[in-house]
Amino acid sequence: MGTRLRRAAVAIALGVVGAFVFAAPANADELGVFQDANYGGEDLLFTSSVPWYGYYAYPGGRNLNDTVSSLINASSCHITFYTDVNYSGVSYPVNPWTDVPWVGSYFNDKFSSHRWCY
Repeated sequence: MGTRLRRAAVAIALGVVGAFVFAAPANADELGVFQDANYGGEDLLFTSSVPWYGYYAYPGGRNLNDTVSSLINASSCHITFYTDVNYSGVSYPVNPWTDVPWVGSYFNDKFSSHRWCY
């Protein structure tokens, strides 16, 4: 996990989100996706759109497709997640600089792609 996202996850876990300020420059935008709720399990970082999560695997080897349960959008972009490949299916929009400790029961383990700044 990137240093900034690691600090964000720690701040969230400690309940100090309101006091946490992202201090990274705009060109260091990152999206962190996590295998489990509350930023647990394995994680991956992205800096652009991904048409199919099946192209990616967590460090432990598990395929990313249909496994995301929480995320941190540490970027200045709106990012939209989709339940199907190629930015199709049901969409889940996430605002800039937003942390999502759990995507909810409907979207849990269902994302297959995301579009950056969309």
